[in-house]
Amino acid sequence: PAYRERLQDFAQHGWSGTVAATDGGCDLRHDSMSAGVVIGLGLTPTVLTRRVGGTTSSTRAEAAAAHLLLEHVHPCVPLLVFCDSLCLLSILRKWLSVDFTPPPGEMENQDVITAVLSALRQRSGRTHFIKVKSHAGCLMNERADEAASRGLDPALAGSHTEIWSADAQPAFIRVRPRAHVREDSAYSALPPDSARNDPLVRAAVSCTERAALLSRGTLLSQVLQAAAETSAPILRALGALASDVTATRCWMKMVTGIYPTASYLHRIGRAVVDTCPHCSKTRETLGHFASICPKFHDARTSAHDQCWAKISAY
Repeated sequence: PAYRERLQDFAQHGWSGTVAATDGGCDLRHDSMSAGVVIGLGLTPTVLTRRVGGTTSSTRAEAAAAHLLLEHVHPCVPLLVFCDSLCLLSILRKWLSVDFTPPPGEMENQDVITAVLSALRQRSGRTHFIKVKSHAGCLMNERADEAASRGLDPALAGSHTEIWSADAQPAFIRVRPRAHVREDSAYSALPPDSARNDPLVRAAVSCTERAALLSRGTLLSQVLQAAAETSAPILRALGALASDVTATRCWMKMVTGIYPTASYLHRIGRAVVDTCPHCSKTRETLGHFASICPKFHDARTSAHDQCWAKISAY
């Protein structure tokens, strides 16, 4: 039927050779890994389950399962493999390239991956890996997943042979065994100095912000550079205004000299004259607008009273 062509395992129906599936199990809670392999179709396939040693990693378990399969299939027999690990397939494709240098994150499983690549290069029969979705109805993958799950069962730990033990890993990537502790007591014995140093963090942030301002070459940065002792209060004011976007924008326009007064708009060609549109007595500068113009006398008085009330409260 036409619907079969859209199934993940459709390729197995026309394959002339061995069909298999691999899967790796990883239990970070108990630092255990396993490899599951299923070889052959039908009701009685060959099922292999092994414990995997070394640094706990799902990629390591998947690679160990792939190597276990290649060891049990004759190199001359065509091999079709269903695998649900896109990470492993990507690593194998990259590492097969001659001019590829593995990143440090992939080097921890170098021993297993190198063995898989060596086994692949020794095969004369066609080898085809197919990426399938896990737990999506592919029978071979479900069987391999079940085999890997049996390898993680603590009750069956002694019945499965361990492969790729920690001693087989290069010494420079071995890790010490982890000591498991109760979650509620994991942090009780930490020394007080393990907490972050907030004053140092704040000082580092201030230095970074000041360096960023000085590198912009604006009028504000020139003022900071000319009077370095005033930079700290200015940066603190910026931090206090951070939650109010409108006030921050207004403050930045004032200190950089681009507040839209008549004199500024006339200078950039946006206004015909530079006189104050409210009193028409003099040029409208920021000083005239904020301190002299009679139009805003009541607003200045109200702001003065509010500031004085807050000062008097101390």
